[in-house]
Order: sequence, then C-alpha cells, then structure tokens
Amino acid sequence: MLVSQGKRGQLAALACLLAAGCSATTPGQPAVPPPGQVTRALVTWADTLCLTTTSLERLQAEASTSDRDISGGTDPRLPGMNALNYLDRTASSVEYATKSLKELQPSRIAEADAHVAGLLKALDGLKLPPSGDSATRTAPDDQKLAKAKQVATAVGTLGKPRADLDNMVKRTPAIVTSYDLAPACAPVGPSDAPKRVLVGWADTLCLTTKAVEGLRVDGSPISDDPRFAQFAGAELAHAIGSASTQVTSIAQPLGALTPTGIPEADAFKADLLAALEAAKGQLPQTSFGGAMDQPIAELKSQLAKASAVLDSVKPKAQGLPALAGRLPQLAAAYDLAPRCTPLNAPPPTPTPLPAASNGTDVKACESGKCQVEVSGTVEFTVGGHKFRVVVTDQSVTVSDDISLFHLSGTGEASSGREGKMVHFRLAGRSPTAAVLNISTTA
Repeated sequence: MLVSQGKRGQLAALACLLAAGCSATTPGQPAVPPPGQVTRALVTWADTLCLTTTSLERLQAEASTSDRDISGGTDPRLPGMNALNYLDRTASSVEYATKSLKELQPSRIAEADAHVAGLLKALDGLKLPPSGDSATRTAPDDQKLAKAKQVATAVGTLGKPRADLDNMVKRTPAIVTSYDLAPACAPVGPSDAPKRVLVGWADTLCLTTKAVEGLRVDGSPISDDPRFAQFAGAELAHAIGSASTQVTSIAQPLGALTPTGIPEADAFKADLLAALEAAKGQLPQTSFGGAMDQPIAELKSQLAKASAVLDSVKPKAQGLPALAGRLPQLAAAYDLAPRCTPLNAPPPTPTPLPAASNGTDVKACESGKCQVEVSGTVEFTVGGHKFRVVVTDQSVTVSDDISLFHLSGTGEASSGREGKMVHFRLAGRSPTAAVLNISTTA
C-alpha cells in the first residue's frame, strides 16, 4: 500500500504505479529487497496469498456444481436447507479470506500490494449476506434458492485467481524467490529445491509440534449436569474419539515430509512420528455407537486413559527450536518458515480480548441484546430466556434447558423458543474468558 506525504509524495506514488515496478517507502521502514533476496516477511506474505487463493478456487469449484448439489434429493425441504448451508459456507469462507487479506502486512511492492487490493475489492463486490444472516434463514425457500444461484454466479466472476497470482509474481522479480519458497505456493521460477524442502520441513514441524503440545481431550461440562444426562454419553464418546482424530491429523503431514538429508533433523521427525503412531495404538478404540452403550463411569475412565496417552507424546515435540539453533542450514530455513517463531524473536505478546461494550454485566442481556465478557460458569437471562455459559481453556459451551452447543473460532449458534430466536456469536476468547455478541430476533 502506497504511503505518501503531501502532493509531491502523491505525484511520486502515481508515477510509481504507472511504472508498475517500484514500491512504497516510508521513513524508518526497510526498503524493498532487491530481486533474489529472500525475507521472512515476503515468504509469509506469499504463503498467505497462496492459501487464500486456494480457498477461492474451492469456492469456485463448489459454485460450479451448486445447482445440482442444492436441488438433489426427493425431500421437498432439502433444497431450501441445502441453499442455506451453501450460503453460510460461502459467506464464512469469504469472510475468512477477507480477514486474512486485511490483516496481511503490505509487501511494500507496488504490484503485489495492488493485487491484494484488487482481491479485496472483488470479494467486497460479491455483496454476500453475512454468515448466519437471520433474514436469509427466515426467508421462504424460493428466495433462498434464488439467493444461492445469485451468489454462485457472483463467485464465478472472481476469474482465475491462481493464474492471476502466478502471472503477477512472474512480472515482479522482487518477490519471485520468496514466493517460490513459500510452503503453500507452487514455484513459478527456477526455485532452490533443497532450500524449499528445508523451509517446508521446518514449517510442517513447527505446526505439528505446536499441535502436539496442544493435544487434549476434555469431558464436556454437561457430563455431570443432570439436565443433560441423556447427552452425557454422546459428549464423552465424542471426546474419546477426538483423541485418535487429533493424532491422525498430526501424523499424516509428518509422514508425507521429504527428508532433509540432515541426520539429526530427520531423526527428530522420525522419533515424533513414531511416538504418534504408538499413541494411536494405545488410545481407546471403542466406536461411537459402542461407547454410547457403556456406563458413564467407564467412559470417564477411557477419557482419562486417552488424556494420559496424549500427554505421553508431548515430550517428543519439545526441543525443535534448540535443534534448529544447532544446525545453521536448518536455522536459516526455520527463520523463513511462516509457522515458526524466529529463533531470536522476543516472547509473543498475548492477544487481548476485544473490549465488551457491556463489560461483565450479564444483566444487560435481559434486554435481548448485549456484548459481554464471561468466564467460568455464568447463568443469565436473554429476553426472558435463561442460559448457562461455561468457559474452559478448550471450549465455550452455551446451554438452556432443552439445547446445548459449543462455540469455537468466530462460531455462532441460535436457540429458539416461543417465536423468538436468541443468537450467540463468539467475538473473542482466551483460555479463561470469552466475549459474546448476543441478540434476539422474532
């Protein structure tokens, strides 16, 4: 993004854009690297663009078959439900892509940053209803179907995002080398294959070691709540099954990694992979259906065993930064990898929760609309409807006397009664607290 001071700066910026090859500079900020110089900032920039582009390609693929997918089935209620699900998925994907692009630090390369600006403009031009839009949910099915068709057509106007990105990179020498090293990108130039292997290896190991450190199964807060006795078995069975799912999802990318050729690094990966494979064999193997038939006490025992098995893997994930620091060749790749924290970086500053407009005053929710920060277990009323919210370091659970749902990410859920819908949206969370946007609709 160009930054200028006064009219002279504006004219200089315009000349730069017309020349389609210079970049913005601001006093006190680093200049654009010359062609061939690789920086972590540019590798991260390219990686984010490639991931976003891939998500847009998936949207286009889904849009191309949306008519068939939405209208399938003999149940007359399905098309409307399918259309609503399609609209929600598309809106969520576009919202996430837009957020990623807006949070992306400018590359300080004019053509590259113009490409991002163009993508943002194109996404904004889709004019999608927001995910979970209450007006769309309550609209007649024929309107949902018409809106889904309109959205699918609009998504098709995004053109060829991958080809557009690749062509822009080919025209921009200052970014090619960094782009070709980004793990999520396919090289467009004569890339340094060994270095690309090392950056990809470090990136995957950083991602997986963080995931291993976060391995955990957690019994739902409802498992001891008599109101939800009928759901306790399902919640515990789901938690037990999630242990194997977590381990498998971590082990798969490790198994697919190309060896670095550095004995100590490859041994570290092999030991971690072996520990994950061993854990899979030690975890409870009861099927969901089978677990549902077991006593709650037995399910809690299996959950404790699963937790102990996951904890046994965690020591194998420790020591990756120290390993990289001992191996200069790996250290250089480690510092470039987007999902690694540079070896000499200061400790990260925790991201603060967004300020809730009503603070912790849950009584404000009695009106039917509020934004509150909650922690621990809190019970309060929204428009005459009583809810219980439980915040743990693993989840945010919302329940009333007939329903229960979990919120994660920027998730949302609704509960209806007596002609009213109460909507919960997670605005932010920490290990001990969450900020909720709460509203009601008739």
